[in-house]
Amino acid sequence: MRVRVVAGRGFFVWVSANLLACAALAQAPAIRLTTFYETWPGDNVAPPVRTTVTITYDAHALYVRVWAQDPDPARVRAAYADRDNVGPGDDYVALVLDTRGDGRVATIFRVSPRGTQADGVFNEAQFALGNNPDDLTPDFAWEARTAIGDSAWTAELRIPFTSLRYPARDHQTWGVIVHRVYPRERPVRPAALVDERLRALEALLGRRYGWLYLEAAPGRRLARVTLLARLGGDVDVANARPGRGGELSGTLVLHASDHLELQGLADFTWLDPLFTAGIERLRASYNFTPRAALRLVVQNEHTRRDSALDARLMVSALLTYRWSWASAVYLGLGNDPQQQLFFKVQVARP
Repeated sequence: MRVRVVAGRGFFVWVSANLLACAALAQAPAIRLTTFYETWPGDNVAPPVRTTVTITYDAHALYVRVWAQDPDPARVRAAYADRDNVGPGDDYVALVLDTRGDGRVATIFRVSPRGTQADGVFNEAQFALGNNPDDLTPDFAWEARTAIGDSAWTAELRIPFTSLRYPARDHQTWGVIVHRVYPRERPVRPAALVDERLRALEALLGRRYGWLYLEAAPGRRLARVTLLARLGGDVDVANARPGRGGELSGTLVLHASDHLELQGLADFTWLDPLFTAGIERLRASYNFTPRAALRLVVQNEHTRRDSALDARLMVSALLTYRWSWASAVYLGLGNDPQQQLFFKVQVARP
């Protein structure tokens, strides 16, 4: 296997002694990455911390080890969280594998210092559509183990080849990107834009949107604050009537401790004075371990169409224990008439 390595801001490499020993038995080469560049907020400058990554493989899997220097591990931003709940406000390392070698589609594997895993697919075509190119919906079978030390945190990954898709040929050429997020004194990163695609379609659709999006990760405990505002023309599809409307929404994520996460969300949508809808949600998640979690949700939904008001308050609790990447036991309770009490066992295929 030949591997093409592409380095970008804060990228790195991994593989522990025992994993390297396994690879050595198979006489597989190892790639060691030690030079990384910061791309934000700096522009291709030396990063404030060092990262080392080692990548190797055997007949069954790809192995990665990351050593991520941190002069003050107590400030690591990584709470115990559900799978795929690893975002820009957290410390994490991501491996992006272009197994087809075309630079357009890749598989993403992220891991936080607490061992929370996130995975999905990167699709370059989503850039052209103005969407987020990272789709974390897919879940793949892979393993991760992490540890936080006195001056660094480490991660070990084992990614079976059966979880990857690549061409059926003897010689493989893959693209690899290793990316590290090190959020400390991170400034607010605002973005304001007008959707040019809808402008171009204005003559056909008769509508135009303006967007304003603000996001901040103020600190280790106040993990994320977002604000979204959208103004423009829209259509009340249910009643087939056009109008001018908009949307205001905001979220706040608070890591009260490394185990407890509190999340608040408020969203309000309107179409002239004729139609309004809103959601207010408060969610508390307590992760006992990376495998076991308890989630409590209180949500208020309300819709007003002309003078008719429909409101509903929902309360639910969910206890989860996950023993593998896609095998879990769920016990839930709520005031929804369709699902007041339920028990579910999900087992992944071998």
